[in-house]
Amino acid sequence: LYGRFKGETGFRWHCLPISDLSASQIPFRKWIASLLHRRSVVQGRQEGWLFVKKDGKTRAQIRDYDGDFAHYMEVLRENRPELFSVGTLMEHFSLRRSMRRGAVLMTTGKVASTIVNMINRWRTKEGAKGSAPGLSMEQTYTNMRDVIHLMIQYSKAL
Repeated sequence: LYGRFKGETGFRWHCLPISDLSASQIPFRKWIASLLHRRSVVQGRQEGWLFVKKDGKTRAQIRDYDGDFAHYMEVLRENRPELFSVGTLMEHFSLRRSMRRGAVLMTTGKVASTIVNMINRWRTKEGAKGSAPGLSMEQTYTNMRDVIHLMIQYSKAL
C-alpha cells in the first residue's frame, strides 16, 4: 500500500505481511484479493481511500460500518447461539473495540507477547495523541523486513 497512514507523516509504502490462511480457516488472501479486485477492476478506482462513504470520495470511518456489524452479530447470534456466552450483551460489540480485543485475545498464548506488542504498537502510537510515541528501542529500530515471519506467525494464530 502507498499513501498516508494514521500516525505517520507524508506518503509512505506499507507492507503488512499476513498468512494465507488463519488458524480459524479464514482465507485472508482470498478476501483481500476480492476487495482489491472490486475496488480496482469493478469500481475502476486506482487511487484514493480504500474504504469510502456512499459518495465514493469521502473516507469512511469504522463507525460508518458499526450498524451493519451490529446487525450481522445479531443474525449470527440467532443462527449460531452456541458461539455466545449466556447473558452476552450485544450492545458491547462494536467494530472499534471488537477487532482489537479479538485479535489480542486470539493470539494470547499462541505467540510470544513480544510479537503481540510489536504488531499492536498502534496502542502506543494512539496513546501519544499527536506527540512522538514512546516506542521501545526494539520497536523503534526494528527493520520490518527482518520480522516478516513473525508478522505471518501472528496472523496465522487468528
